[in-house]
Amino acid sequence: MPYVVKSIASLVFDESIWPRHKISESNIGAIREAILAEAEIPPILIDAKSSRVVDGIHRMTAFERLYGAEYEIEVETKRYRDKEAMLADAISLNIGRGEDLTRWDMTRCVTLAEEVGMSIDTLAKLVKWQPDRLTAYRDSRMSTTVDDRRVMLKRSLRKHLKPLTKAQEEVNKHASGMAPLFHINQTIAMLETDLMPVEDHIIARLKDLAGLIEVWLNEQEQEHKNVR
Repeated sequence: MPYVVKSIASLVFDESIWPRHKISESNIGAIREAILAEAEIPPILIDAKSSRVVDGIHRMTAFERLYGAEYEIEVETKRYRDKEAMLADAISLNIGRGEDLTRWDMTRCVTLAEEVGMSIDTLAKLVKWQPDRLTAYRDSRMSTTVDDRRVMLKRSLRKHLKPLTKAQEEVNKHASGMAPLFHINQTIAMLETDLMPVEDHIIARLKDLAGLIEVWLNEQEQEHKNVR
């Protein structure tokens, strides 16, 4: 594959072919130190036609933070037949090298693969998992929306079996991933030990919470009565 020199500003970060769910600051920091130490940094891989970065987002970001967007770096170019082929390389090149894909990253890979029509068998080969294990993993971590889209579920919401409404999808997007009981216990502990802040906006939200809890408990009690 040919190598060319391009400015960082000319490279395209396309999240729809990026297998990770967020930038790793620790990874960028380690690469930055390696650059400053004049260590050999593998070239970034891009699609020859669109200049989309297929592999090397953290490397690109480290160079940009050090030298700016107009800085020129050597990149490796490859011609891809379609988006699925780009995603396949993006995933496979992040397995077994650099910072490992997290479980949340793996779930993101499943979502991206489905969007481009990649089979579960193909994805399993890329991430070096057994297809049946990856299928079970996918089914335990994904749900649908009311308009029949597939979405990743944060750990705190994985027991929710019904299609997500728009409001629920937004909550899932910003959820911490911790179990609901964790947040309940944290709130109780802060109230019991007099550690809860007393700013007006916090008191207002606690009043909202108290009202919602009362309504929710009444609804649950009514549901149990109906079941009996």
